[in-house]
Amino acid sequence: STARTPAELLASAADVVVIISYLTQPSYAWHAALLDALCTLESRGVDVYPSAAFKRLISCKADYLETLGRSGLPICPTRVLRHSELVDSAGAVSGPLVEAALHTALSQ
Repeated sequence: STARTPAELLASAADVVVIISYLTQPSYAWHAALLDALCTLESRGVDVYPSAAFKRLISCKADYLETLGRSGLPICPTRVLRHSELVDSAGAVSGPLVEAALHTALSQ
């Protein structure tokens, strides 16, 4: 059967769950709920393919590319800009900080 939501996944009595595709998540919270549901299923002994850990890894391109690079696999030149580098003292994204970080990244 096909589950379309994290709640439907959790209500399933399946022994195996294969994630072939999922609709574009409507929000970060929805995607986080999907990953949590996959972890819950795994903790129940359900086989999840690909695993929740793998889905979590590939859900963040920066973490994924950094992991590949640390593993010695070739990746395209990449500079990750972390949120903490781009916010001012009040925690708001700062245009000048973003521009400076992009300029530095593109100059390397």
